[in-house]
Parts: sequence; C-alpha cells; structure tokens
Amino acid sequence: MVKADFGSRMIAFFIDVIIYLVIQFLTVSLLLPLWASEDISFREFLSFLGILFLIGLLYFWIFVPTMESSKYQGTIGKIIMKIKVTDIDGRRLSIGRAVLRAICKQISGLPLMAGYFVALFNANGQALHDMIVSTIVTIKVDERDSYYERLNQ
Repeated sequence: MVKADFGSRMIAFFIDVIIYLVIQFLTVSLLLPLWASEDISFREFLSFLGILFLIGLLYFWIFVPTMESSKYQGTIGKIIMKIKVTDIDGRRLSIGRAVLRAICKQISGLPLMAGYFVALFNANGQALHDMIVSTIVTIKVDERDSYYERLNQ
C-alpha cells in the first residue's frame, strides 16, 4: 500500500465540498421560491435552514460513508484523485467503521481543521480521524499496473 499524499487528499476533499455546495445551491434554488415572500415567519425560515442542515447530515454522514464502504472505497473526489480509504490492513471499510470515520472527522475539524494537518506529520499520512478509527488513505493501484510492476521487479 502506498499512502496518498496530503495534496491529493485535500483536492479530493475540495471536490467533495464543491459537489455538496452544488447540491445545497440546487436545493436553495428549488425551495426558496416556496418560502420567498415578504412575510416569511421566523419559524418558516428555521424549517428552511433545517432542511439544509438535514441535507448536510445526509451527505456527510450517510452518502460519504456509503461511498467509502462501497466497492469504490471513496467519495467522488477520491475516485477522481485515484485514492481510496481502507483499514490498516488494506481491506475495505465496513459501513459501521465508515460512519464512525465520518463522525470522527468532526473532531479533526476542531480547532481550525488541525486534525487534518496531523497527516502531514504522521508516517502513514493519517489524519486524526484516521488514527482514531484505524483507517488509511492510499493510492488506488490498478491491478494490471501492479501485475506489471511485479513482472519488472
């Protein structure tokens, strides 16, 4: 297993955030006209914010873990960057471990994303949430490439 570099992980993260923001923008674009009146109540405004919050929960705590525990072993950003999430032994994550990883990312985000930068100083390139849940982000190697690498050794 070859650990993914910090830059690839960050680019994958930003791709995922952009996808999330597009989903939020589309949601706002579709739902705002329903609430857009001059006499919108505070309660209606809070329910609108609640819907946006729910979409965030669904995306980061259900969609992301589902993708990371799937055969793709990563989010759309990770797939594009050709990296994947595995356990320490290189096996695909269970859905439970992927959800726990998503929850622990909240810890990595406090304060000021410091837990993510731990990956710069860790020998395995693990962020704080990876260390807590015993996961690692590696470069996705095409089986054909590894076959040719073995032939050339």
